Amino acid sequence: MRVAAEALGVANGPAAATAARMEESCTALRDNAERQRRRLGESFDLLYATLEERKGQLLDRLAQEEAEKVATLRSLVDGYKGHLEAGGRLKDTLTQSAERGGAAEFLQGAKELIRQARETAKGPGLERPEPGFESLEHLAVDTEAAQLLLARMDFRTPPGWGGR
Repeated sequence: MRVAAEALGVANGPAAATAARMEESCTALRDNAERQRRRLGESFDLLYATLEERKGQLLDRLAQEEAEKVATLRSLVDGYKGHLEAGGRLKDTLTQSAERGGAAEFLQGAKELIRQARETAKGPGLERPEPGFESLEHLAVDTEAAQLLLARMDFRTPPGWGGR
């Protein structure tokens, strides 16, 4: 019986060594998994930062184009308002000139006033924005390809690795 117990003790030595190696492997596996979790988190943090940076650049470009277009429209509005004010002043001048009563006085200034009235009646001669000027659809971003790429993202698997 003693020989059987010794034989069993000798047989347990390699089993204990194997169990100890497996425990070490478990510890190494946990350490590797934690390291990979950190790397994965860092990779996604970098991806988020890149997306945020690009988003900021695109938003800046959108704001710049908006500001340029608003400035153009404000300039045109100011031009049209100036034309309207000039027309109102000319109308007042024509009315005052006709009311003054002196026919000779009226006739002297009438030729110039008529020329100014015709010129003003033609319109301001200012440009108008083309149809769709207020649209910013050309600044839309197509993210479909990036979304598909991200949806297919997976871990790299070395050739010949069974994934176990």
